[in-house]
Amino acid sequence: MRWVALVLLGCLYVSAGEPPIGILTLPEVFGLRDPCNVRSGARVLVYETPGGPVLGRIEVTAAPVLKERGRCEAAQVSFRPVNGERFDFAPVGELKSGVPAALAREERGAWVRIALKEGSGWVRNTYPRQLISMLELLRRNEPRLTEDWDEIVYDAPAGKPIRVDILKREEGDPLPDVRVQVLSQYNTQGRIWLHLIFLSMPSAERKSLIQRREGWIAAYGRNGMPALWYSPRGR
Repeated sequence: MRWVALVLLGCLYVSAGEPPIGILTLPEVFGLRDPCNVRSGARVLVYETPGGPVLGRIEVTAAPVLKERGRCEAAQVSFRPVNGERFDFAPVGELKSGVPAALAREERGAWVRIALKEGSGWVRNTYPRQLISMLELLRRNEPRLTEDWDEIVYDAPAGKPIRVDILKREEGDPLPDVRVQVLSQYNTQGRIWLHLIFLSMPSAERKSLIQRREGWIAAYGRNGMPALWYSPRGR
């Protein structure tokens, strides 16, 4: 199972230093349902500010490679500044397995600021591009707690901490293998809160019954990074 942003290219959203608000699909260079439908030379203009000077362009430098069973590896995509050398376009998330998308940092009207390998830039959010919020991504995919989570569960948004035994771990141990379902989101006191169901799943070593707990967590944990992220579903 691949992890978007967390594992895709070595914790990209962490190294980028600013949490994403979601992803922006860029069908021109990444495809939408099928990465095979991308042509070499396709490009997307990136601006310094909404409607301002052009910062550079995201462009396809190598067309998708056809693999077995009619599937394709994503095209090779680079960012070429107006004044400067071309470099790989990163960081990226995924719309679904094998279909990349840009990490979105900010939305302003019809414009979305996306993360680049160095800094960020603005892209028009016009059809067929689509901004997909973090909440929607978490709901439609398979969310998991991240190491940036502060390990506190609350009884309500900005409420009192509660104990959830299935989330306990010893110092130095990895996070428990707990599945998460996202119920809702609530904004208060300048913070985003997620209402979750935690499910402890049986395994070969632990044949106990499924345990179900419910609570709230802050959407952004240590260093302001997402406490919950997702693994994209397959095609």
